[in-house]
Amino acid sequence: MAAGQDDNGGRPAGDLAAGEVEFAGTCQGCHDVPDGLAALAAGDTIAEREDWLWGFLADHFAPEPAARADIIAYLVTFLDDEAIPEGDAEAGEMAYARTCVECHVSGVRVMQGVPGEDADGRAAWLWSFLAGHHAPDETRRSDIISYLLGL
Repeated sequence: MAAGQDDNGGRPAGDLAAGEVEFAGTCQGCHDVPDGLAALAAGDTIAEREDWLWGFLADHFAPEPAARADIIAYLVTFLDDEAIPEGDAEAGEMAYARTCVECHVSGVRVMQGVPGEDADGRAAWLWSFLAGHHAPDETRRSDIISYLLGL
């Protein structure tokens, strides 16, 4: 597997800051409000909306996978936080210990680098990031997010 790709489908992991810049340069001319574009994304879950955005952006001026992943990482922060399933922090702690701790020893330190104005913004960023970073399963991802937000 190439660096920066996920375990599930080969999509690159997105970068929120790069996505904000990419959105401003590529999308903002027609879609001046990022939450309006994010709201267009069809689907009942964040993962379904990410899939829809992946296809939409491929046909709308973001054919490069890295650019699409970055824009999606940015747009997902505007999605309704209720779409992120409630996780189990205890299960998340165990999943973090099995999956994440080898590279990210301190969850507290990880959270210091997670962008977002509040817990909802950080959860949305984590949701997108973890989908492409060893947690494609929604339940495991929700659990890890619950654990990390509780630190």
